[in-house]
Amino acid sequence: MKDTILEVKDLSVTFTQYDRGFSRRTLHAVEKMDLSVRAGEIVAVVGASGSGKTLLADAVLGLFEPNATVRGRIWFDGEL
Repeated sequence: MKDTILEVKDLSVTFTQYDRGFSRRTLHAVEKMDLSVRAGEIVAVVGASGSGKTLLADAVLGLFEPNATVRGRIWFDGEL
């Protein structure tokens, strides 16, 4: 939509963690999230502690930890 200011499609965030030496595991923190915000709209993201609110904001802002893998598409004001 042309009046959409923020569009998040199929966002997934995973973290690679090392467990007891060289054993590696993947933590799926956010899976297949979609979000759309239109110009002039007020949106609140709510949820329990650890539900992914900050990870969503970090992904939109492009702030990632070195062990994070982010997939999906984020458009802000028409820019990918």
